Amino acid sequence: MLQKINYIKNIGRFYNVSIKGTGDSDPSFKKFNLIYADNGTGKSTISTILRSLWQNDPQKLIEKKTI
Repeated sequence: MLQKINYIKNIGRFYNVSIKGTGDSDPSFKKFNLIYADNGTGKSTISTILRSLWQNDPQKLIEKKTI
């Protein structure tokens, strides 16, 4: 089971992102997770990453590779 994402590199809007928690937040996945942000910030890209992992289909990530 996927517990957390440590970093995302060169996929969609994520050029080189390390995911770290703060005192108020924990970057680990729980039973239910809410991802909320403004338009154009990468929510769909995160969904594509999770879908690619779930279906074991790297082609989905290749299509979203940052140019």
